[in-house]
Amino acid sequence: MASSLIHKSTYEADNPLESSLIEAFRLLESELRPPFPLTIRTEPEYFNLNRAILYGILSETHLAKVHLKHLHGIVTDGVCLNSKLKVLKQKEIEFCIRVFKDQFHLCLKIDACKLYRSRTCSRYFLLRITPEMETHLRFLLTQVKLGSQTRYQIWFGRKFLNGPEKETVVIDIVRFICCAHHPSNDILLSNVIPRWIIVGWLLKCCTKNHIEANAKLALFYDWLFFEENVDNIMNIEPAILLMVNSVPKYIHMTHNLLEFLFLLVDHYDIDRKDLILKGVSSALDVLKRKGVVQSFDVLTCCDMLSPFLKERLVKMLSWKNVSGFNHLQPVFLA
Repeated sequence: MASSLIHKSTYEADNPLESSLIEAFRLLESELRPPFPLTIRTEPEYFNLNRAILYGILSETHLAKVHLKHLHGIVTDGVCLNSKLKVLKQKEIEFCIRVFKDQFHLCLKIDACKLYRSRTCSRYFLLRITPEMETHLRFLLTQVKLGSQTRYQIWFGRKFLNGPEKETVVIDIVRFICCAHHPSNDILLSNVIPRWIIVGWLLKCCTKNHIEANAKLALFYDWLFFEENVDNIMNIEPAILLMVNSVPKYIHMTHNLLEFLFLLVDHYDIDRKDLILKGVSSALDVLKRKGVVQSFDVLTCCDMLSPFLKERLVKMLSWKNVSGFNHLQPVFLA
């Protein structure tokens, strides 16, 4: 049931903007709850949906996170190709900035630790890639045999990743692979190409440093706040298998990923470093205890890896309480 956003006197006329937001919300309210429809909308429908979502953000504060994820999902990289949508995108950016600047006291009420620990529904990751892309990715990860993947990767790259503007989708694909595509036991025991190989290939596709960094963050994000009783071990499996199986042939991949993980531990959120240390330590413990890796010796005893990184890993594996991590020497950006 839509309610008024603006307090007005008895005889004051309705605000046109408020009226348009309420009308859009009433019309599309059933579409504002997940799973969100993946239909391609016309320009007027797109504008109306934005109005409905905006009203939902302002009036249903308890569902604001859901509405913001929905809004993020419908703003695609291709939006810049349409001048009118580009203007709308700029207005959306300005609105978000204005909320942070003028209503920051409301933003401060967000419990960051609780937010970090909140598990994202896998349906949201489907909003960041097209249905066609999802179909081809699932085919690649369920039908293509190990050793036969090169021509499929080349085709996929040419169709979906060819061009500087398209490269940003690599980040969303990595999140999709980690969190929305969990292979069955039959697939895991078969010779179908494993997820970690596709992730490694995607990282190599990145030509810009900031995109590669964000793709690595997408790969490791679930490590940072991992809780065994809440999170799925399959979300963190690709990263460890990519690091372990890249030794020794692709040792630079292992080195770069391990270094990036420690950079996240040290710098992602300094005020909540203990929380992150606990998450990463828990992730490593569960990966070994559940048999995803039999041992971390392939990393800790590898002569080709930096002694500093091996020392950090050994200490992280050995600490049983988070306070001990405060004595670890941090990794700094070069």
